[in-house]
Amino acid sequence: MTCGQIIRKAAEESGMTVLCPEELDRKPVGFPVIQYRETDWEFIRRLASWSGLPVYPEPTMGGGKLCVGLPETGTARPMSCLSYTARMDRKFYQAGGEQEGRERRQYRTCEVRSLDLFRVGDLAEWEGKQLPVCAREVHMQGGHLEFTYVLADRSWTWQRRLGNPKISGMSLLGTVKKCAGETV
Repeated sequence: MTCGQIIRKAAEESGMTVLCPEELDRKPVGFPVIQYRETDWEFIRRLASWSGLPVYPEPTMGGGKLCVGLPETGTARPMSCLSYTARMDRKFYQAGGEQEGRERRQYRTCEVRSLDLFRVGDLAEWEGKQLPVCAREVHMQGGHLEFTYVLADRSWTWQRRLGNPKISGMSLLGTVKKCAGETV
């Protein structure tokens, strides 16, 4: 099975649908994948992280939907700005920085406060550029909703490889009763 197939199967068993990029279906995993004492959300995030991809819940499409990787909504429009902060994000260093072939420009972010509603994955036309909305927070301020968006290069969404610390050093005792394909 491929990583994408495993992610879709875990999501389906939880009553969710998932949008996965094609890259997760290109090659078989090639080793046993075990979900041990972790939620489906943790399991799916861990598998997606093997390809450096984040997982986003997709609440605007109705029902339980997940998107592996930054969604591409196809929406681009101007974003108003109450205030903003531009910075070099610490993810640059978490990703290994220049030693791992990363470029600083990929991790420059603008945190923009706005009254406009954007979805993660929308393109914000801001300061003469189109930048994807990579993250958002919402707060109630003076009786109205105020949003804080992270606008950055798509590579900002890179996710370090996650593990399952509960499985470390674990042994499985028992007898194999049946094997079917990659399922034991």
